[in-house]
Amino acid sequence: MDKNILASAAKRASARKFFLGHVISIYAKKFKLTKDEIAKRLGCSKDALPRLFLCRCPKSEDSSFIEDIQRIAEFVGADSISLLKLLREAEAISALVRSEDLSGKNQGYLAAARDREEISEQEQGENDKNTDQESQEP
Repeated sequence: MDKNILASAAKRASARKFFLGHVISIYAKKFKLTKDEIAKRLGCSKDALPRLFLCRCPKSEDSSFIEDIQRIAEFVGADSISLLKLLREAEAISALVRSEDLSGKNQGYLAAARDREEISEQEQGENDKNTDQESQEP
């Protein structure tokens, strides 16, 4: 297969969670890794990366997860343990990113709640002043 076509398909696969390319791209971006560095970590050639990116991303909850990793590693000439480590790290990073996204979304609600509390405190303070002034009037 033409290298350009394979590289183009791998790039498109990086945008879809179904493919390993997506997970590996997130990992590479997080650690600012080049393709050469990714290949070195996985113990494969840089030319093998497009084929790796086009593999289905195995699900860690599947009973065949380890076998899938071994098959993929064999297919692209990578070290299966290194691939497993990378996928586990990428999975943890994704979970953290999702967690940060969720906490970021909740921050708006919390800020709104705090603002409401501050307004209530201000209103209460103004009510107290008015009550004090009324009680001091002859």
